[in-house]
Amino acid sequence: MSLEVPDLFQVLISDTGIGIPKSLQTKLFTAFNQADSKTTREYGGTGLGFSISARITQLMGGRIWVESEPDKGSQFHFTFHAPLAKNERMNQQQPQIRPSLAHFRLLLVEDNLINHKVVVKLLEKVGIKPDIAIDGLEAIKHV
Repeated sequence: MSLEVPDLFQVLISDTGIGIPKSLQTKLFTAFNQADSKTTREYGGTGLGFSISARITQLMGGRIWVESEPDKGSQFHFTFHAPLAKNERMNQQQPQIRPSLAHFRLLLVEDNLINHKVVVKLLEKVGIKPDIAIDGLEAIKHV
């Protein structure tokens, strides 16, 4: 959280991956673009993740940027505003009541097996057992 703006939060995600040349970094936040077509073939993806993230941070009054160097990794930063709740009982322990979401139907479309497993586990914790599709064609068949 920023000291100057009490409801402004900043997040830093760092990796030691392949890195991104300066000349390609501006492409990352544009829909359906990846830094390099070779990266798409090798690592997969559609080029939507960063553009969606950029839009969400913008909607939350924040911004997103990358600092990266080839062969040294990347640092992804984003900020967002999240006003703190004004509640007199904020510091008191209260039992969490989580409503069941089991009545919701959800179609999960995910081609990455690891992402698929993580999302299914998270959804099961709130009572949702999603229908699964691994690509757009399969998703259309479900619908």
